[in-house]
Amino acid sequence: MAPSAIETVTQPIDQLTGDERARQLRKTAGDRPLDRFTYGPHPISGNQTDAVKQVRIPTFTNPLDERAFRKLHAAACIRWLGLNGYNNEGAGGHITVRDPIKPDHFWINPFCKSFKYMKPDDLCLVDEEGIVQPEGNMHAINPAGFAIHAAVHQARPDVIAAVHCHSLPTKAFSALGCKLEPINQDACRFYEDHAVYENFGGIVLAHEEGRRLAKALGEKKAVILQNHGILTVAKSVDAATYLFGAMDRCIEAQLLADAAAGGRGTKTIKIDHEEAEYTRRVYTDEMEYNMFQSCFEDIVRESRGELSMLSGGERNGYDSFPRAWACPTPPAAPQVPAKAQEAVPSSVEHQLPDSIHDTGSNKETGKVSHATGESKVPKALQEGLPASIEKIVPNSIHDTSGAKFPDGSVGK
Repeated sequence: MAPSAIETVTQPIDQLTGDERARQLRKTAGDRPLDRFTYGPHPISGNQTDAVKQVRIPTFTNPLDERAFRKLHAAACIRWLGLNGYNNEGAGGHITVRDPIKPDHFWINPFCKSFKYMKPDDLCLVDEEGIVQPEGNMHAINPAGFAIHAAVHQARPDVIAAVHCHSLPTKAFSALGCKLEPINQDACRFYEDHAVYENFGGIVLAHEEGRRLAKALGEKKAVILQNHGILTVAKSVDAATYLFGAMDRCIEAQLLADAAAGGRGTKTIKIDHEEAEYTRRVYTDEMEYNMFQSCFEDIVRESRGELSMLSGGERNGYDSFPRAWACPTPPAAPQVPAKAQEAVPSSVEHQLPDSIHDTGSNKETGKVSHATGESKVPKALQEGLPASIEKIVPNSIHDTSGAKFPDGSVGK
């Protein structure tokens, strides 16, 4: 159980215990209860004083950088949906991302393109009338996807991205015409923050149908389309995608829990209003963005170079995630001890012997090697060696026919 919001704490936050700090933050942090201790100088323990790396949605000064960032993350999110089975019904499903340069335009995946292989350059840029623009991929788009998403983007200027796909759990649950219940912590992120659109009118192709859907969504983060599926929205494509996956899994969990409860003749236990509402406030857009970053990293690494951890924005100085994730520092070269360095010859003219060969003196150069001591060649082998080589006798492999030897003889 989360602590009660009724308790009052008056001490400075840096003098509180961990539990007292949590209660104070819960009471005073408004809609961003995690920011004070996740990103602030004093985490919940109160012991962190050194700076730590942070994961934040980047702020851009160059709109071209922001466009590149949004397109990269949109492509990665679409791949994530495909790799998690949300593209198993062919061309159904779509992601849209508002363009930062032309806010009344948005990027959308092309019709019939596999989710699993999406790249930033594959995305199409469309205006509010559905006209594909030459700044993007000149390819046909899903007309139903345009009708739904265009209305949402028009009605909600704060929405950067919207996600809609078809999955088995959401299709089954949408037939019930009810909302998701707070039966677990993850489901609380949607508590009193999603709606049900009850007017199924077939495939959405008309603007009016899209506007009715957008009206049902209102200011919430998700809407259940009765007899159809779900749609999620957020201030980043990462957050909208994570919300879609989270809602899909929560719906599946509720279907399983309801079935199990029915079989036992009982009802599922719901989380209390106060606790559910508090937990929902924890799951801000930025928190959902953070939750998806490990998925983003997985997709980029599995793309075999087709996607990059960095778009133009980060290369120009925007710190959107810990630098070590994207640009690992190569391991430092091993340090050779000073004494070992002194023993290394300064020139290749002086050769170090190995454990077998004794190089002795070189009669041609007059230089002496560093080899010292007796030869390591076994004595029995040394006794079998000739003092000098007067003639080369061919074996079964080498043919010395015609070769002239020092004694004047010719090879046969």
